[in-house]
Amino acid sequence: MRPGELGLSRLPGPVPLRLLAYGLGLLTIWSSTVAGMLHYWRFQFSAHHPVALWSLATALAGFGLFALPLLGIVLVHELGHLWACFEARVRTVGPFFLPFPFYGATGTLGACLILLDPPPSRESSWQIASRGVIAGLTVALPIVVCGFLFSHPGHRAPAFVGDPLIMRLCGSTELVLHPLALAGRFGLWLTALNLLPVWPMDGWRMVKAAYGNGPGRLPYRHVKVAGMALLGLACWPF
Repeated sequence: MRPGELGLSRLPGPVPLRLLAYGLGLLTIWSSTVAGMLHYWRFQFSAHHPVALWSLATALAGFGLFALPLLGIVLVHELGHLWACFEARVRTVGPFFLPFPFYGATGTLGACLILLDPPPSRESSWQIASRGVIAGLTVALPIVVCGFLFSHPGHRAPAFVGDPLIMRLCGSTELVLHPLALAGRFGLWLTALNLLPVWPMDGWRMVKAAYGNGPGRLPYRHVKVAGMALLGLACWPF
């Protein structure tokens, strides 16, 4: 997103922004670790190996098995955006992690990056939006596979949001998911949300790059949009 889209004529200085980024990052690590502790405690309880919820060992497991892989997915997603911005010579601020400190949730709503310059062409705008999605998926999918290896058969309590389609096709509904698989699942959820064609999601920027006004043209735009739509469908929770 750009400062004008946030209702700001100009951004604060670099020091306040840096402090804000650090503060939000620490809060996101804390909230994701707390969420991971609960997921680890539930998984161990389902495996008949109960552990204390509020303990150092559970905190370390919650961080290492859930928060670290989940935030790794988010970070790689943002690095994909940064890579494309660097190639297009678009200045950026961030990324800013977004904590979600609600008990039992993911602990984060992802992260955002502020663009200081408009993309020079529709092709570069597409690349900036799409590379984050692709980069995040390249990390999320292996994490899901590794999490499946540590999951065990069983019945899960109904979740507020279901498993992504790609996980359901692999039989995830018959498994009690390991925290590592849950981290990958939430990574897929964030990918699906990012592909929605609404502001300020990446999907909105892709549709704008494909069909909006701007310099240059986007080759094979219908194929690219259809491919991203199918990708979003595969990651969408059902």
